[in-house]
Amino acid sequence: MSTNDLLRPNDLMRQIPTKWKGVVGNNRLIRYVKNVVTKIRTVYEKTGTFPSAALLPIFVFGDSRTGKSAVIKLFLRCLVCQRLDAELDPCDGTCPTCCQRPEVLGMTGLFTEVITVEQRLPVHITTIACPDVESRQDLQDRLLRARGLVNGLVVVFMDEAHRLARNFYDESLLMPFDDENILWIVASAKPGGLETMFHNRAIKLKTELPSPRELADWLAAKGEKRKIVYEDKAILRLVEKSNGVPGIALQALAMAELDPNGLTLDLVENDWIAQIE
Repeated sequence: MSTNDLLRPNDLMRQIPTKWKGVVGNNRLIRYVKNVVTKIRTVYEKTGTFPSAALLPIFVFGDSRTGKSAVIKLFLRCLVCQRLDAELDPCDGTCPTCCQRPEVLGMTGLFTEVITVEQRLPVHITTIACPDVESRQDLQDRLLRARGLVNGLVVVFMDEAHRLARNFYDESLLMPFDDENILWIVASAKPGGLETMFHNRAIKLKTELPSPRELADWLAAKGEKRKIVYEDKAILRLVEKSNGVPGIALQALAMAELDPNGLTLDLVENDWIAQIE
């Protein structure tokens, strides 16, 4: 079984892309995180240190279902994969890191050592699902554990960070951002609610929707890979009705996977509801 199989749950709504071509839209975000991967690996191979320019906190924001977590999780895989190709795509589960069990590659507290050329690049990835944070003390304890990992590069990914602002927990993020050798990545669908000082300390990257043609081709490719029959006009209508948001369009494709007729114009128009009026 390949890593692709391990990382791809049966339902389309939870797929994590394993190659950059599996991501649609978000070209600027992808370009930035690829540059970070290249800079970290190149500098570490030459000096054994981590470049501060590549470790600035990253704040990724944009509407729900526009690909924030997908890009970030693929970026994390690139950091730890020992056999990146020329396009910075991680391997197909052949290196010691990427053949680990799927829950580890799902980024739930991955600790590993990554080989870069002839030197060892230790990377510790910690994820914090912000909706699960129970209190200010709980958040501070999690941050303290991550900040205590001093052997190598520490990456902290905080998903759905807007949930912290409800109880003013986001204030706890300000001081840790000054730590060395820690890359903070924060994702939020509602950036306005977070502490202004937090905004000013991070590189801000907004998600971008794909063009209608890009999204149509992406949906068709996913349908073909999952052996979902589809009507061309249904794909085009799906792009339009979803307002170009990939994660929303996938909902109709997931319904079509259960329908013997596949993705039809009738399903898109009448069975699938893109939003509640």
